[in-house]
Amino acid sequence: MATYSEPTIHELFDLSGKVALITGGTGWLGTSLSRALAEAGAAVVISSREASRASDAAAGLPTPGSATHYGVALDHTDPKSIASGFAAAVEAAGQVDGVGEPLGRVNGQREVPIGGCKPGQLEAFSDRIFIGPQDRTG
Repeated sequence: MATYSEPTIHELFDLSGKVALITGGTGWLGTSLSRALAEAGAAVVISSREASRASDAAAGLPTPGSATHYGVALDHTDPKSIASGFAAAVEAAGQVDGVGEPLGRVNGQREVPIGGCKPGQLEAFSDRIFIGPQDRTG
């Protein structure tokens, strides 16, 4: 009789060798998302408008494996900064496999944290909360 062995939680959620870019990663939700991905083995690139703030946050992430974490400057309100921030993330980590964005634009207004949304507004940007995998090489 064959025996069945269920995979462990670590096997199910192992992100070793993957790189996640967390935009707005120094806020409360971004910090939690970054920590969870790092604990699962991913290399995490945290972005913030201030590079030093992003680097400090990345330095505080756990490293259960051999992953290295990075911080880059990226301002959601500036298209040039978005492009240069993504390029900096790829340059630092060598790749970006997924992007977590715990901020969103609500009804064309300034980006707001998810916790600041009114009922029904989350759906207006739910497709931006997690986007992955990313192919921005071309």
